[in-house]
Amino acid sequence: MRFSVGLVLFAVGGAIIGAVAMFFYSEVSRSSEPIARQSEVPSSSSAATAIAPATPTSTPRSVLTPTAISALVPSEELGSPLPPQIPFPSPVGQRTFEPGERPTVPSTQDFDALRAASFLLRSNEETYHTIAGLPWVRDGVSRIASGPAQSLIDLALVDSDAARELLRMSWLADEISEDEAWATVSLVYLALDVPETFQRLITIPWITDGIDEDEAWAIGSLSDVATESQYAVERLVSYPWFTDGILPDEATVVTALGSMSYELGAGAEFIGMSFLESIEPSDAIALMSLEFLSYDSPAAFRRVMSHPSVVDGITDDETATLALLSDVQITNPDMMDTLLEQSNVQIERRSIELPLAGDVELAIVRLQPGAARSMGLLESAVRFTEDFMGEPLPTNFLLLFYADAVVSDYAGHNSGLSMTVHPDFDSDDDSDEASYAPYILAHEVAHYYWNNSSQLWLDEGAAEIVSIVYEETTTGQEAMGGANTYLCAYAADLTGVEQLEETLAGDCAYSLGTRFFLDLYRTLGEEEYQRGFRDLYLMGVDILDPEDPDARGIDHVREAFGFSQEARDEIIPKWYWESP
Repeated sequence: MRFSVGLVLFAVGGAIIGAVAMFFYSEVSRSSEPIARQSEVPSSSSAATAIAPATPTSTPRSVLTPTAISALVPSEELGSPLPPQIPFPSPVGQRTFEPGERPTVPSTQDFDALRAASFLLRSNEETYHTIAGLPWVRDGVSRIASGPAQSLIDLALVDSDAARELLRMSWLADEISEDEAWATVSLVYLALDVPETFQRLITIPWITDGIDEDEAWAIGSLSDVATESQYAVERLVSYPWFTDGILPDEATVVTALGSMSYELGAGAEFIGMSFLESIEPSDAIALMSLEFLSYDSPAAFRRVMSHPSVVDGITDDETATLALLSDVQITNPDMMDTLLEQSNVQIERRSIELPLAGDVELAIVRLQPGAARSMGLLESAVRFTEDFMGEPLPTNFLLLFYADAVVSDYAGHNSGLSMTVHPDFDSDDDSDEASYAPYILAHEVAHYYWNNSSQLWLDEGAAEIVSIVYEETTTGQEAMGGANTYLCAYAADLTGVEQLEETLAGDCAYSLGTRFFLDLYRTLGEEEYQRGFRDLYLMGVDILDPEDPDARGIDHVREAFGFSQEARDEIIPKWYWESP
């Protein structure tokens, strides 16, 4: 079974300056952190004057990737300028507009065609000419530039001093990037809504020296926090980690807070809690989990926020369990209260350094004692997977939860924020579960790389190959993984798998996807296979939606392995048949 939940198309959006600004946002909203896609194969184991925000068009949902187990089962010209409501996705989201929501805007337009531009000329000629003389304005205002240009006009009409201060930013003096455009509109909003915060922001070095993607997300998200609480946004920008430069985890924290402010008016509730004094990887994952929960189940989110352990203030020791909540709400909601009582939880941590990804934190959460070897198995799987992929592990925090909170009666899954494996596999004895434990962990770790492809067989087959090669490397014995575990009774090749209903495709996706990649691996040999496998991974590393036209599919496989005539002319056509 495959969940159609669109995890990474997060709810974002809001009222923005005029129709042109709305279109601009649809162009610039984008993402930076992957989330593992869903898939599953069963196991027999029993085990200011802001206008009201617009309603988001989509919401994030947790995505589950269970494991296959071998042998187991805007105002007119003279009216008031409208401060923009910044669209707010988390760093792993993207703004999507309904078909009728986005107006048609010319690719370029004259500056004087923007709302209130002529009024600005009459009322403040100097500032008008400063804006009109910007390189990205004077030769015609593009769709990307229309939002910041209109925002600067609006700000100049309300607070000309603030507009002049913003116009001193050196990065506005040359061509404007999408990140800079979004940051400009966001800063205008803050100047209009929380002027004291704006004055602080324009003195922060990482804002004055240029804007990158993480910085644009952070600035944009502040406006959402400001709609809830001016105190909260002022406190947020005073944290040392915010003023000394925004790192990816810190951008994630700010965007998650903004999202929860925007959706439920709850982001400010976290301000002042001790875990925000410095940002650790688990802090970012915990807030992302709570952000997802606020979308998926506002009632459950409110229940969490009213729990004494949260009301008393979240500590760094509690973030690992909070990071599990959005997933557990789906798989075993009765377990949420158990996790919120820290006395019920055992957490084992280990910090490691990987050759490519650098510092990574591993954490295992248990509700009962487990095997001493499990942390070592997890580290081994992580190290092998990064080495086999030849690319940095896509996360700096791996969270493994051993609990009966797996989809249905499957053995394990990867939600993108954490991995959950049935506790029967947290063992070190002569049981089948103990023997398959390393294989399961390798499969779930591989899903940090292999997710959000257009087809289930691709992600599951790819994850199976990683676990198969891992097992062969560690045991010295040939393995087949999901290729032998499941027989496909509904399709003869991958073309047929793609035509199956989701309820029938699971076994076939694992079986035939694994056999396909095994054929490539056995035929090409490890070195040549890894070359194509790595290229295939890189083709989809920035794709966060399986429905995206650019999501990995058979054409990407052909391109990645096209260097091999045998793969191109024999193996791929054998497994993926297309009529002439």
